[in-house]
Amino acid sequence: MRRVLLALLFAASAHAQPADELLGLWSGEVVFPQPLQGELTVTREGGRWRASIAGFTATSRDPHFTFAHGEFRGRLEDGELRGFWIQPPGGTAQRFASPIAFRAAGKDRWRGTVRPVDDRFTLFLKVFYNEDGILVGAFRNPEQNLVNNAPRFRIDREASKIAFHVRY
Repeated sequence: MRRVLLALLFAASAHAQPADELLGLWSGEVVFPQPLQGELTVTREGGRWRASIAGFTATSRDPHFTFAHGEFRGRLEDGELRGFWIQPPGGTAQRFASPIAFRAAGKDRWRGTVRPVDDRFTLFLKVFYNEDGILVGAFRNPEQNLVNNAPRFRIDREASKIAFHVRY
């Protein structure tokens, strides 16, 4: 029994790698700002609708407005304006819809606040030695559910540069 235990300990230490400053979990995050936010004013003038936000104006035949950096989709129900702000896809290629709570601001005039969702991209890199003793990195991104079966890359170093290789 003692010989088997010693043999296992010796085998484990023979495969042990020297400490490496790259080992561990690394992360980075980028937030893509939304250019249109703040007060959205919607006015009905006869058969036309007009909306303005952050110095931009759009008109339509119904309470649906398209701006360069977002759109509003709404409806008038019992004198109350209801709707959603649709922000364009950002760094994560996702569109997000946020409800807007409007308040009356005069006859046929409403105001609400556009608060877009932060469009974030988080990347995690786990650096470890695989079962063959090769230095490997595995990338993960929780916002896009890129967590399971993520590809592993062999890591090579040259001076202060590191390179990731698909095949290892």
